[in-house]
Amino acid sequence: MKMIKPLIIILIISITVNFVGFTDFFKGFPPTYYKTILSIVFLAFWGILGVYMGLKNEKQFFPFISGYIGLGLAACVIGHLLELLLPTIFFFSIYIGPLYGLTYYITADPSLLSIILSILLVYGVSLLGFFLPNLFINLKKA
Repeated sequence: MKMIKPLIIILIISITVNFVGFTDFFKGFPPTYYKTILSIVFLAFWGILGVYMGLKNEKQFFPFISGYIGLGLAACVIGHLLELLLPTIFFFSIYIGPLYGLTYYITADPSLLSIILSILLVYGVSLLGFFLPNLFINLKKA
């Protein structure tokens, strides 16, 4: 129940960032510098959220973020492989679209690699942010 507020914040920010860059993402146009910076800020948001949850010592964040990312990864990969655009457009707009400004430069065409890369990048940054505060606290004690 504690994770409802972070989930709502995550969804609002993801959809907003995707909405700003949706035309480029949807049509496969190269992102502008502004949209690339927006993708970097979006990724930083995930890191900051992880740090915040780590500082609050929210033990539920790790299973929550793992489930959130796992659901998105499964839905996006299955949707991509089965070419089901309509049911997965929501998942793509939350998980893939906001990082289009970064992943475009790695894989220009929307591929399975860009899907997995986008989702794992968010997962890695959020987990890094979550575990860093505890790591620093433990290092200070040693």
